[in-house]
Amino acid sequence: AESATRSPDLSIGVLVRRNETVGKLISLLRHHGVMASEEGGNPLTDSASVQLLLSLARIAEHPGDSVARFHVATSPIGESLKFTDHTDDAAGHRLSRVVRRSLTEVGYGSTVAGWAELLKPHCTPRERSRLAQLVELAFSYQRRATSRIEDFIRFVEYQRVADPTSAQVRVMTIHQAKGLEFDIVILPELEGRLIGQPDSFV
Repeated sequence: AESATRSPDLSIGVLVRRNETVGKLISLLRHHGVMASEEGGNPLTDSASVQLLLSLARIAEHPGDSVARFHVATSPIGESLKFTDHTDDAAGHRLSRVVRRSLTEVGYGSTVAGWAELLKPHCTPRERSRLAQLVELAFSYQRRATSRIEDFIRFVEYQRVADPTSAQVRVMTIHQAKGLEFDIVILPELEGRLIGQPDSFV
């Protein structure tokens, strides 16, 4: 975080030994106000706006999902969707039907684009960028769309999409760094053994 603040024009590579460390480090860096990206991109679920729209899609599949309903009802778009009381079962089922009909008849791309337009005025530039990437994913998903909206949600959760607004600091494994160059390289995992734990039979 200090290096990123002190040298905003320099690229920083944070190289770790294990894949599971990458996500933890990105989360910690963002907690300190440093936007970091994973080599090959991050799932779009690193965006609060994308998570909100996935909650809206989840209501279509599971109208009784109280967490998704609370998320949407208390969000900036709850008013526009005429859904502001997450305890209102009738309104939840009505919203579910409207969303499902739109995804089925209008298509994922156009429907998600409409949701993104409702949300844009409340977003930071980075959030708007992630929303635009979600819209692109939704259009690309249309060709493989199934009758299960949950399949679309999983598709979004597993796709890694590069975040151009957070390119200064990139976190990756040492193996992924082959052939790459950075102005500053940080190696936070030097305390462990370099050779892996051999199998017991070895």
